[in-house]
Amino acid sequence: MKNSQEKFNKNTSSESINVFGIDLDKFKKELEDGSLEYELAIKELLGNESDYESGMEHIIKSAKKGNQDALNWLVNAGVRIVIPEVLWDKKNIQNCMNYVLRFCREHDAGPHAAMARFFRGLMCLSGQGVAKNEELAIHFLKQAAEGPFLDELGNDIDISSEHNGRDLINIYLDVLSENVTTDNNDGEYWNLKDLGKLLCNGLNLYWPFLYIDKYFILSLRLNVFLQSQEYSLAEEYLESVLKNIRDYEKILYEPFREVLFQQVKLEKANQELKAKESELEETMAMFAHKFRSPLDAIIYNTEHEHQEKLYRQAAQTMRGLLDIFSLVATDADKLQDRLKQDCRGNGNLISAFGKVLDMVLLHLLSASAKGLIRQHYLRYAKAQGLCDKETSSKQWYEDCRELEQKLQQDWEQSYAQLLSQSATLAQRLAWLESRFFKLELLGFERDDIQFDEYGITESLLTIVLNEFLVNVFKYYASSEKESVVLEWVSRDGHQVLTCRNPSTRHERTRIKGSGKGHVFLSALARKIGREFIKPNPADDFVVEFSLADELLISN
Repeated sequence: MKNSQEKFNKNTSSESINVFGIDLDKFKKELEDGSLEYELAIKELLGNESDYESGMEHIIKSAKKGNQDALNWLVNAGVRIVIPEVLWDKKNIQNCMNYVLRFCREHDAGPHAAMARFFRGLMCLSGQGVAKNEELAIHFLKQAAEGPFLDELGNDIDISSEHNGRDLINIYLDVLSENVTTDNNDGEYWNLKDLGKLLCNGLNLYWPFLYIDKYFILSLRLNVFLQSQEYSLAEEYLESVLKNIRDYEKILYEPFREVLFQQVKLEKANQELKAKESELEETMAMFAHKFRSPLDAIIYNTEHEHQEKLYRQAAQTMRGLLDIFSLVATDADKLQDRLKQDCRGNGNLISAFGKVLDMVLLHLLSASAKGLIRQHYLRYAKAQGLCDKETSSKQWYEDCRELEQKLQQDWEQSYAQLLSQSATLAQRLAWLESRFFKLELLGFERDDIQFDEYGITESLLTIVLNEFLVNVFKYYASSEKESVVLEWVSRDGHQVLTCRNPSTRHERTRIKGSGKGHVFLSALARKIGREFIKPNPADDFVVEFSLADELLISN
């Protein structure tokens, strides 16, 4: 008995009394701060079988005790009447909040003033879209409680009528210890079940005993959808409202159909205009980008070789590019017609590739571009014993600048010399392999694809091949010295150029240009009725560009 008494005394003297596994002190605290009511309310309001009336009773009791979770729930649920849950993860949610505030300010006077002030009060309580200010929130809520409140026909109803919007507003004022009452309910709330549905689901159903300004809320919510450019959600919501209201009410809401239609029409026109502006910008950027290679060839030739052949080749390439860029910018249909007609001539895939290879190398081997292919200079220096095999990219950049400059000058001069000697493609590819990587050409020996030299087809191929090859040189990285494979294949009625470039995610994350290369190809693909699919970054990097057979192969 003595031991039992000591044990009892020990338990009762501890900081917390535990009876049947229940921490009484914790239970008492949760009872006092409203935590228990809040947890119960959430289960009742958001459970599989919602009990909105009981849930609202518990959430109000919890909030009155100062429970912050309950207060936050009431405020956020109120705001979500006009900004549905589906929009809260959108990037432009703050724009929506700003719009709600502007909309409410515009309706601060007139028949919709009660609801406008109600939502302004909620925004002040939440601190969303405006500075958090409880005193100002109470001010707006008090004003809102004065009305006017509208019936389902939009007419002002008697301020003392039962089941009007004051019940909803009084909840918030009562929670904020204002205890605003009416002659009808003496501080109690009519129709907590419908109010609970409203706060949990928004204004989605017909509320036979809840007279709030539905027209205002519908208008505001639809505009919030439009602000988010969620037109399908706006239409879906409008249809749900029209479906669940009485026929004589529909006359109030039918005009929203025309508003929605006009907004969608306007937005579509704006999007088309933006797309055209963006496409023009892309074309101009592509124009500047693709002229860089032949321009560098001209500059080098002017400073060193003075070969008439190189001048003529670069000039003709630039003229062809001017022609195709003019078509890309102005007339896509004419571009496709020109491609179909350009199916005879001395040009072929091999000759087109050879010209692009020369332009790309003369561009990348210039002093101004050495940073784009720095990894190749470093790898070559290590292989030739010109620097320590453990030299990092950072050390190479900081400590080996003179060596890199010498390699750049040697390689530039060496390749220019090959061109002056009219070296074959095989000789140029061998030179390439000794310094960069092995490049395998597959499927380029085609006699069914011919075109005029420097004509529209060769100019288009020049753009695509230039983009592919420049990126190969910039991002190639392979410890196993894997080959780069450039392949031309026929597939499902299309001619497909595929480039497999051994690379690494690390190398591809380095910024080595505008980053718009794939944007260029996408714009070009759209002009010929195709879609360029941007590849995912991977160690085995594969990129493809396709053209319909009819654009390249004559019948």
